[in-house]
Amino acid sequence: METNSEDYKKHLEEKYLPGRDMYLNTFFYPKIVKQFNKGPVVDLGFGTGAFLRYLKSKGYEFSGIDSNPYLVDMNKKNGLDVSLDDVTVLSSISKPIQNAICDNVLEHLDMEQINSFFAACKSKYAKDGILVVIVPDKKGYQRDPTHKTFVTKEIISDFCKKHGAQLIDSFCHPFNSRFVGSILYLNMQVFVMKFSKT
Repeated sequence: METNSEDYKKHLEEKYLPGRDMYLNTFFYPKIVKQFNKGPVVDLGFGTGAFLRYLKSKGYEFSGIDSNPYLVDMNKKNGLDVSLDDVTVLSSISKPIQNAICDNVLEHLDMEQINSFFAACKSKYAKDGILVVIVPDKKGYQRDPTHKTFVTKEIISDFCKKHGAQLIDSFCHPFNSRFVGSILYLNMQVFVMKFSKT
């Protein structure tokens, strides 16, 4: 299944558990937005648009991109500021990025594409801009056949060094334990980075 297909849009809409939005809006997203600087937020690979809807409800300035035209069309119809774009290119982004989230996206890319993602971010980021990357831990990675790369702290650290970013925090959620991530598929890894301009 290709992530830019209509089948993948349906897959995302059907796979989420009841109560997901309440959990995200009450427990997860408030924790994530605390990582950001003041200023607008870009969602790099917004999927069904859950985080964008949260940002809108809280009065944030925001925008989003996704490579799936069906998801872009759905979120445009819902009144959200979204564009069709590739996270490895970011061609639609013209203003320097102050804050961005990339939630459950990088695991769908191979290592070359992840390198392109970081290179694109480096060219688009404002000085000291914040990037939050969220990826599944081991059990969650194994559950989805569209996953290509098991993203680890070591991989993130290497790309940060290569592209002028600093890994300033990392943790797991909802349980801050890599062991839990090996048995609970809902446990996520969260990486917080800052881009420095030379």
